[in-house]
Amino acid sequence: MRSPSGKKVPTGYLQRKARPREPAAIARHDCVVFRMPTSGRERPWEFSSGGRPVVLHPQAHYVVNEGEGLIVAAVAGLGLIQVPDYMAYAAVASGQLDEVLVKFRPKPTPIALVFPTNRHVPLRLRLLIDALSQRDRVAALRARSQSV
Repeated sequence: MRSPSGKKVPTGYLQRKARPREPAAIARHDCVVFRMPTSGRERPWEFSSGGRPVVLHPQAHYVVNEGEGLIVAAVAGLGLIQVPDYMAYAAVASGQLDEVLVKFRPKPTPIALVFPTNRHVPLRLRLLIDALSQRDRVAALRARSQSV
């Protein structure tokens, strides 16, 4: 399974600063950056340009080490964030956040579901595995049909 991610911005923020049109423009914006708890390093922001990956290290105006903290900071108007779509879904749907730099979205990040295989798999886990597998297959079919 893969998880798409994008750059999100509080809707009111765009009234104060111009919408970034290219990845390099984030240097002129307030950025809330995720610090990885295991390493203490700030997670770089990933983009795609011309089918090639682009990695930038934005100047952090604020740093958080918890994913939900990114959403809270962005909704509070502190700046742009990079998060997986599933984390920002509710805030985007409610109009609190908007996506920027859509045409520079990176390739979706692979996600692995890890569970012991030497035990009985509970029905709810089996249903989750089946649902995620089906969703991934449907996404792959859509991607192939759009490239034709």
